[in-house]
Amino acid sequence: MVLAKEKDVEASSVPLVLEAHSKEDWKTISDGFMTSWQFPNCLGAIDSTHMRVQAPLNSGSNYFNYKQFFSMVMMATCDAQYKFTWVDVGQFGSISDGEVWANTEFAEDLSSGNVSLPDSSPLRGEEIPFPYVLWEMKLFHLRII
Repeated sequence: MVLAKEKDVEASSVPLVLEAHSKEDWKTISDGFMTSWQFPNCLGAIDSTHMRVQAPLNSGSNYFNYKQFFSMVMMATCDAQYKFTWVDVGQFGSISDGEVWANTEFAEDLSSGNVSLPDSSPLRGEEIPFPYVLWEMKLFHLRII
């Protein structure tokens, strides 16, 4: 699985390959969040930012964002040590974070079960299994995975 893509304004893409994660890799990431931040069952922190661009010719308002400038969106996840674990770059600045997320291959793979996630596990001192989650760094809608 390609976990990162850099997209130019013509919508072609160049894959930037980040290693696909195994169940053990995800568990190691989760253990890091527990150790560093006392956050159990966390597979990563997710956030996005607008990267200012010059308005592409004939792009209309596709790249014009709510902050009143032209941009592309970079959405990424990182581990507890702030290392990128997944990156998507190049979606229109005019769309919401929820739409950016929904348009990513990672979101599609998570929804269809194509990511090797660890099985739900009980939180410390509990018996009922709890799903693994992504820590949203700001408000946008994500489904529990």
